[in-house]
Amino acid sequence: EAEELVAWTMIEYNSYFGALLADKVASVPSPRGLLRVQSDPTRPAVYAAIQPAADQGHAALGISKYTHMSSPIRRFVDLYNQHVLFDSLVAAYAHPVLGLLEGSDVAVLDDQ
Repeated sequence: EAEELVAWTMIEYNSYFGALLADKVASVPSPRGLLRVQSDPTRPAVYAAIQPAADQGHAALGISKYTHMSSPIRRFVDLYNQHVLFDSLVAAYAHPVLGLLEGSDVAVLDDQ
């Protein structure tokens, strides 16, 4: 019972972040995150780079966007996806501060 609860929690977590990665990273040229894609439940799932507007669901789980992100100490793809998501969030929210500044912009920051 506890193992099943943990398994479903991980699936929900990975599904949530798969959808978030697909949404956030779709507008970023590169690198894109990796989804776990399975078009036919009788065939094994494979990793595929996120492609905007592509059908990249996981048939056996019945999830439209699924990735591995919940165990970065066990799988490299989890660590990779976490870095891609972090980079996309930094680009989205910190760009005005971290972006390239021109001379007058630098002077304004110096004054503050």
